[in-house]
Amino acid sequence: MDKITIILADDHTLVRQGIRMILEQEPDLQIVGEAGDGKEAVRKVSELNPDLLLLDYAMPGPPGGDVVAQIKRINPRTKISILSMHQDDEYVINAIRTGADGYILKDTAAPELVSAIRSILKGGIYLSPSISKILVRGYQGKKMPKFPKSPYENLTRREREILKLLAEGSSVKEIAGHLKLSIKTVDAHKNNLMKKLDIHDRTHLVRYAIRRKLVEL
Repeated sequence: MDKITIILADDHTLVRQGIRMILEQEPDLQIVGEAGDGKEAVRKVSELNPDLLLLDYAMPGPPGGDVVAQIKRINPRTKISILSMHQDDEYVINAIRTGADGYILKDTAAPELVSAIRSILKGGIYLSPSISKILVRGYQGKKMPKFPKSPYENLTRREREILKLLAEGSSVKEIAGHLKLSIKTVDAHKNNLMKKLDIHDRTHLVRYAIRRKLVEL
């Protein structure tokens, strides 16, 4: 029996291990590789040519949409399903637009995950029920809503400016002086941008800025 080959891409080792345990109970499913960031996911798909990539949409490295688009260019036969905790319109619409064949939420039950994989590999598009509702809302409006390509594109010019300064090591007080703003205003911008990016501490903010090439190492 030919096995269906799968690569798991998630930056959390425990998540990968859990999914591996579920899928390897199926005799026709085989995990042939794992990746911990977007760049490694692209490399592994190129090397191993799997039938399916299960991809966390918010990993270190290139944005999830860029990873999907790149893999579809270099290896169009590989099916891609997003596996994510996010069900925001922005993530869903962008994933489908860039070529994802499925969008599965991480709280999906094990039998549904297996069923979703089989559906995708038969040529269908699988969406978790709550994700389907998002797309239905778009079609009911007669056209898909326009969403930015990534959370970064949703930042205002001032928020991007403050993000760069924070990543370079400036304090809120220093940024306020540099931009001639009040500390309270800078702090509000900081909180807003971190909420939009779903980042909650300076360390991850710096990593994000480096990935976006806003600052140099």
